Amino acid sequence: MSNVQYIDYFGSRKPVPSGYKEVSIARGGPVWFKGERMPEFSPNWETINLFKDGVISQDSFKNMYIEELSKHSEDIQNLVDDINSGGKYVFKCHCGPGKFCHRFIWKEFLELIGIEVREL
Repeated sequence: MSNVQYIDYFGSRKPVPSGYKEVSIARGGPVWFKGERMPEFSPNWETINLFKDGVISQDSFKNMYIEELSKHSEDIQNLVDDINSGGKYVFKCHCGPGKFCHRFIWKEFLELIGIEVREL
């Protein structure tokens, strides 16, 4: 069984567990964020803007995001291999608590492939 991964947001004040690496899965990130950036795991700007502008529903956003992720199967496999080898990540984005956000879809996606993910 793989080790537990986490999701969180940039504005969180929660401490990152020891040995974990903060990673941005946002298309853009705050300038102060010094962690690794993995934009290949974020929705593209078109999908983001269609949702923000109310043109698409949450379900449509989720479907579009999952379709985008499917284009990055090699990147996903590399990440899964790293996690299975002991890699520990806290995946971060902009959306605060209680908001619909792609990080929860990312969590579901990883759980479907056997990686345990919790909210920090």
